[in-house]
Amino acid sequence: MAANYSVQAWLDARAAFNVVDQWRAALGEAAGDPVLIEQVRLDGQEIQSIYARRKDPAAELAAEELAWRLDEDA
Repeated sequence: MAANYSVQAWLDARAAFNVVDQWRAALGEAAGDPVLIEQVRLDGQEIQSIYARRKDPAAELAAEELAWRLDEDA
């Protein structure tokens, strides 16, 4: 019997995008504090780097999303 990984892949993707959502919320909460904004942006770059090194589709999508958000909020 072949294993069905679609549910796990969906759960992995949702977890990765939850991290992106939390990072965006932290960035919003940091508004008005340049030092805190810079720290949150550095955290986002680190998270993006971690996801970029993984070789699964969920992590690759999260890395791409974070890269877009980092560029957008620059």
